[in-house]
Amino acid sequence: MPVCRYQGTALFVWTFIRLCTRRKYTLEQATDFAHRHLGKGLEQNIDQNLAIEVNHALELPLQWRMPRLEARWFIDVYEKRQDMNPILLEFAKLDFNMVQATHQEDLRHRPSMDIVGECPQSYHTLVTIIDDVYDIYGALDELELFTDAVDSLLFV
Repeated sequence: MPVCRYQGTALFVWTFIRLCTRRKYTLEQATDFAHRHLGKGLEQNIDQNLAIEVNHALELPLQWRMPRLEARWFIDVYEKRQDMNPILLEFAKLDFNMVQATHQEDLRHRPSMDIVGECPQSYHTLVTIIDDVYDIYGALDELELFTDAVDSLLFV
């Protein structure tokens, strides 16, 4: 049987395994198995949309991604699938937009200088996200540009 027939299952197994926090020998074997079969499926001519999801999953584990950005990414991918449910897609878009509107409204009602005193956790979160971007995604030339941009904002 062709490997591409099982790509959806292998992708599910890969995602599940990466979410497990305790790494036992059998999980390591399952990880190797899923990774090997996902890679083989990419070499074959599998469904383009599934290939996008497989590449995305292999690039970075789900638990290392930011949930809101992952939700937005998946909405775009799901929209292109042939088995897409239009009602479910519409609900996902509405939910995403409602949460974004809530965040924007919260930011609109906060004076910019007041955030420091009220939300030290927000700054900690922002610093953590920036640190993760540096560690995971950063290429040296891009990070130098980003650092210069941040410096210009902070030290006007």
